[in-house]
Amino acid sequence: MSRNTIILTSNAYLPNIGGVENSLMQLSKAYHELGFRVVIIVSNVNTVNKQTLPLCETTEYATIWRYDVCFHGQQHSKLKASLLGWQNMRRCFRAARVEFGNALVISRYHITTIHARLAGFSRVSYLLPGVVKFQNQPSNTHKVEGLRQVKQWLALFYHHAIQKLALQVTEKNFVFSSNMLNQLAQIGFDCSKVTMVSPGVDTNKFISLDVNAQTALKGKLGLPLDKNLLLVVGRFTAAKGIEYAIRAQKELLHTHLVLVGGGELEDYYKSLVVKLGIEECVTFVGAVADTSPFYQVASLFLMTSTYEPFGQTILEALSCEVPVIAFRVGETVKTATFEMLGDDACFYVNTLDASDLAKTISCALADVEKRAQISRNGVAFVRQKYSWNALAKSLIK
Repeated sequence: MSRNTIILTSNAYLPNIGGVENSLMQLSKAYHELGFRVVIIVSNVNTVNKQTLPLCETTEYATIWRYDVCFHGQQHSKLKASLLGWQNMRRCFRAARVEFGNALVISRYHITTIHARLAGFSRVSYLLPGVVKFQNQPSNTHKVEGLRQVKQWLALFYHHAIQKLALQVTEKNFVFSSNMLNQLAQIGFDCSKVTMVSPGVDTNKFISLDVNAQTALKGKLGLPLDKNLLLVVGRFTAAKGIEYAIRAQKELLHTHLVLVGGGELEDYYKSLVVKLGIEECVTFVGAVADTSPFYQVASLFLMTSTYEPFGQTILEALSCEVPVIAFRVGETVKTATFEMLGDDACFYVNTLDASDLAKTISCALADVEKRAQISRNGVAFVRQKYSWNALAKSLIK
């Protein structure tokens, strides 16, 4: 049975919203279509609603095994809850080793990677979502002070150490960009042991609409019909650079900023919008499972991240024929945007500055010909290079 079973694992899965969760769903679908039995091992954490997720569930493409980290109805200290969560994770992987033999495991989280190896799985591949030492820097998340700051740095040290160990014990390691390869080299890892692969995008869902359909959808979403919509999609952390988009909107006319996502800085961003007096020009959508309608009505997609291992949202925007604006890579901007798009397929902001972002947005909106060219080339570019089925096959070669 092990040769026909693939185990996908991370710390969370649907209904939680995020790039890793989406990748697990897409890979489960791809492997199911390739004839594999797919098992997903994740925690039962649920950040979307108060629903208690079942510890075992069968879906269209996979069987889901969840280990308990929530302990509903029980009161535990954070330390005890963490230890019990680790214990439940260990039991879950050991049970899977007995049930499915030495199946191939594809992990998207460093801790589940370690537990898969400890349970006796020898064929473990680690598809990195990011390099912890850089991704989890306080400057990329949110700033805290005092004891919370100490805890933040201890957590960074802990997860960095676990990720380095995970990289050493796996059979294969995979990344999505040269940007991530360079970061692995900076932490002293031998990059000859890492394979670069490309993710996918659902080109059946992320599609463009004609003008009439766009107008109707804007009305359905409650967005202005007479303004160019500027879209940002992502978690509200410092690394996403959303503050630059908000401050740029203050300097723009005839545009409306649409922010899709949520996170630690949401209250700060909402207060900033009020402080700048642009409440009528900004819509906070919140985190949603299906972001495609918002791409379909956008005039421009703002990739304002200052740190991004890859940039899945860029693929989704281009698939919907929405031109991308991004900060140019430099000392303070560590993204894979230029690596993905080059010079001709993106509007770049040369400095990390809200005013320059506003100027670039204005120029992009005025340059109808270049926007049309990027839009036309977007779908062809995405379909040629990015496929979930191709990724699924690459991970099992």
